[in-house]
Amino acid sequence: MNISPFAERSADLPEWYWKAGLHDAQIVWAAAAALPGSREIPLPPRTCFALRLNARDALYDVSVEEIRFYHYKILTPDVPPEALQGAYWIEDRLTREGGKYLLKIILERCGRPRGRFDFSIRFESAEVLRNGYRRPGKYPGRA
Repeated sequence: MNISPFAERSADLPEWYWKAGLHDAQIVWAAAAALPGSREIPLPPRTCFALRLNARDALYDVSVEEIRFYHYKILTPDVPPEALQGAYWIEDRLTREGGKYLLKIILERCGRPRGRFDFSIRFESAEVLRNGYRRPGKYPGRA
């Protein structure tokens, strides 16, 4: 099957997760923002980190446009958001620890400097914006 090895091993993945994989999706921009609290969310101001993707040339899931991570902490402080722009998604691993998610992504830069690097982020919840497009034949077992 053309599904990422992690997706095959994990039956407990959240609904928003890109189960088919984002290999070769390019990060167009990355940005952080503070969100005000509300009556529905009585927490202190929440933080949001967003990754905008160009997934047209991804091998598997071409529908993901943007991923928003809420109440997050970047665990790779040596990788600033601007370093993510233009990088290609190679693979990722999503785990759940103590009520929070941990996403570890391997990215590759094709410009200068060239090479692979890791980006890790811990967060409470996520939202994935999709364009609704699915490339025919790339989703075995799905309608």
